[in-house]
Amino acid sequence: MDITLIGSRVAVKLDPKEGKSKGGILLPEQSQTETSEGVVVAVGPGAWSSEKWRFEPMEVAPGQRVIVEKFRGSEVTIDGEDLWIVDARNVVLIKWRHPGEMKAHATSELNQFREAP
Repeated sequence: MDITLIGSRVAVKLDPKEGKSKGGILLPEQSQTETSEGVVVAVGPGAWSSEKWRFEPMEVAPGQRVIVEKFRGSEVTIDGEDLWIVDARNVVLIKWRHPGEMKAHATSELNQFREAP
């Protein structure tokens, strides 16, 4: 899938709806809740921050698991895949696979601040 997002937008492929309760009971279609967790498919380049007077790069990257705010953004279908397009501000958290991944991300973020004028 080749898409280009503009500004600070994030394309997320949400996990499918839960068909069972935590106790294992099958739920009817109208009772199934939308999940807000998924995998980032694509991200925009970032956006200009008028508050900080500089370009703010994206904090999320394709392949990361994230949780987004419910009922924010737009649902679109591209190449048969349902995606949720949200602003980066609506990404609530990034789920790290292991502590080393989080440390590497934090180190790269710190280095960006050190290089800033």
